[in-house]
Amino acid sequence: MTKIAYFCKLGCLLIVGVFVNQSAWGESFIYIGRSPLKWDVSVDLSYWQTEGDFKMSGQFPSPSNSWEIVHPLDSSLLISRFRLRMGDYPSPYFVGLSIGQGMIDTGNTRDTDWNSSKQMTDLVYSTSQGRTAFSGYSLNYQFVNMDDGTLDAVIKFTDHKIVAEYSDASVVMSSGLPDNRTFPGKWLSYEMDYSGIEFGLEGTFMPAFNIGIEGSFGYAPFVTGEYSGQRWPFSSPPVPALKESIISRGYSFNYELSLQFKPVSYFGVQGGFRYLKYHTVGEDQEGTSWAGSREHLDADFKGMTLNAVMSF
Repeated sequence: MTKIAYFCKLGCLLIVGVFVNQSAWGESFIYIGRSPLKWDVSVDLSYWQTEGDFKMSGQFPSPSNSWEIVHPLDSSLLISRFRLRMGDYPSPYFVGLSIGQGMIDTGNTRDTDWNSSKQMTDLVYSTSQGRTAFSGYSLNYQFVNMDDGTLDAVIKFTDHKIVAEYSDASVVMSSGLPDNRTFPGKWLSYEMDYSGIEFGLEGTFMPAFNIGIEGSFGYAPFVTGEYSGQRWPFSSPPVPALKESIISRGYSFNYELSLQFKPVSYFGVQGGFRYLKYHTVGEDQEGTSWAGSREHLDADFKGMTLNAVMSF
């Protein structure tokens, strides 16, 4: 028997073993020697309707003018989560992958400047729109496993991008004087990327056979925020864009609480609330128009979630 044929037959036996030993609880076993190898897979498909804001505020180190730009992050996100447990039965370790993306609704942007005396000098309104996407890679250790509940310690790497642009500016105040100019078209675009290592807890409590509560909390103490943008000054005719680049450091945290209904062991639905917050502080990089200024970059997402969970 050739090596290729041998491994093909071995693979067929393993696959047959998975289906033959499939239990009523959505668990699979592969027997290698005398020890069963457990194989748990779950897929979570979620819809998250969010509200929130992105805010960039800053000023130069010496007493001078300060500024703030705020636009809404109201969005509709679709999220897929995959979780796999594989090890000597019963393994307490899980690995997970989550990916999500969505469009940021059209909203109203407010751009405000103040002088060193904190008097407003400039005010511009415009229209914002964009998109957001994120991914996460996690490792869970389940240190509590009882009939009516579980509790996991989690470490996760997350990456979250926000891409937006502002257009159709309406200048209400300029240099401390009333103004009513309008500038059609795009005047600012940016990409914001938050990434970091998160530590947290995930738990479930099932007081009844098919009804339960699920919750999670995560905190990332060392988040890196990278902002890259372009601004087109308000002028006629248009002039070249001004570049902006910010490297920032900070933190993020999130929590989620949901009610779960599980009519059968391998399928359930959940409805709940999720909150996610980022806060970083950094400086504009050398060679940009705002080099040396100190910037605060904040983003938050919050809203109701609806999930469907399947186990295999």
